[in-house]
Amino acid sequence: MPGQAPTVYASGFTNISDIKFDHHGRPLVLEIANNGLLDPASTGALIRVNRDGSRTTLATTGLVAPTGLALGHHDEIYVSNYGIFPAAGPGPHGQVVRIS
Repeated sequence: MPGQAPTVYASGFTNISDIKFDHHGRPLVLEIANNGLLDPASTGALIRVNRDGSRTTLATTGLVAPTGLALGHHDEIYVSNYGIFPAAGPGPHGQVVRIS
């Protein structure tokens, strides 16, 4: 409510880049780097917070600097991958991946 202090719904995440709610009302949290930005081995992570407060990691493999999250009509999950990489030059370029 306006004028009241916010309450913590879930905590313990690292470098959140986006959050959406699925059709069951469960938050999907996208982390750009699950072990912190200074860890070169850190991958991105997509985590669902379940109604009981437990967490389910939906994806880490192949997520490199993910920055955005979108849900389709049937909760298909789309993530913008390589979100901080420039489009020009050699190396990885931005992409949209589907998480099934």
